[in-house]
Amino acid sequence: TAAPSSSEGLRGLAVVRGRVRGPVKRVVDATDAVGVPGCVLVCPRTDPGFVALFAGAKALVVERGSPLSHCAIVARELGLPTIVNVVGVVDAVADGDVVDVDADAGVVSVVSRRQAQVAA
Repeated sequence: TAAPSSSEGLRGLAVVRGRVRGPVKRVVDATDAVGVPGCVLVCPRTDPGFVALFAGAKALVVERGSPLSHCAIVARELGLPTIVNVVGVVDAVADGDVVDVDADAGVVSVVSRRQAQVAA
């Protein structure tokens, strides 16, 4: 089981090492995903339908999963920095938030929050 969140960020299980900073793209259903390239892909879970999204992502962060889960195995093949079992990450971040993904230590930290657009 992953360690709980702390002041330094949310903790999970690092399955593919690497360090990345980028904007978040939350995806719950792979068929609804747009705007993933260049983003940190954050998902509650994945299935084989998500694999096409991995190639354009900077990193992968998943609420569920293990080192032997499908997403972890595919991410290793792609060399995509990945942390799984990050409890609460989907609720903790929003599209456009900038996060640091430290897949060496298994920590995801919010660097900045997306600024809400003000209607004119």
